[in-house]
Amino acid sequence: MTEQILDRQTSQAADTPLETGPETAAPAKAEHRTRCIYSLVQQAGKFLAVARRGPHGESHWELPAALTVEGEEEEAAQTRGLMECAGLETGARTRIYEGPNSTVYAVAAVEPGVARKRLTCAWLTAEQIVANSARGPLMTAVFGALETAGVNQSNVISKTKDGRTLYSVVYDANDGPGTPLRRREPHYLHALNGEDAAKQFSEMIPRGHGLTVNVIGVAPAIGFYQEKDGSLRG
Repeated sequence: MTEQILDRQTSQAADTPLETGPETAAPAKAEHRTRCIYSLVQQAGKFLAVARRGPHGESHWELPAALTVEGEEEEAAQTRGLMECAGLETGARTRIYEGPNSTVYAVAAVEPGVARKRLTCAWLTAEQIVANSARGPLMTAVFGALETAGVNQSNVISKTKDGRTLYSVVYDANDGPGTPLRRREPHYLHALNGEDAAKQFSEMIPRGHGLTVNVIGVAPAIGFYQEKDGSLRG
């Protein structure tokens, strides 16, 4: 994805000079710098990627992203980009990388969403994305930031001493026979990987009683810390 800088012309001098002084120019309008805002969505050790075409028709894989428009906050651009690219709503998010012209958020995506047009999507490893991206060096930096800077801070309990990672499970469930599914609060647990987290969660679900549970997604929970009483905050 090519990042662009939108030039904005400053306002011209006022047509009529002030009575008490020389002609005064109107204040310059602040320049809008377009930034590319990426969403890093992880599931079972792989990352969501979307198919893109370069200027010469070559195909490559990139993280879902959007360019900011004038007056748009980064978070709004991230939400819009994930919806437009993959039809996914944004859940919890944490900024993990910020470069000169781009920002990357680790996102717990929640499906479904209503998108006017979705791109071709796939779940790829970090290595596959780096190798097939038009911005390989940036992707290398992003995955490095995810692995080292974001989750290993002293007050973050995303990783335990035995190597397990804190995962968030987003799911819908009903209240019994004949009742509709509805979104529940995310469930958090420590697991070796996303597959292990999904398996642990499945084993916790009571069998019978007409209970239906639909897992929407599993992703690492970044930015959580533990209070003295053991409760999770974040």
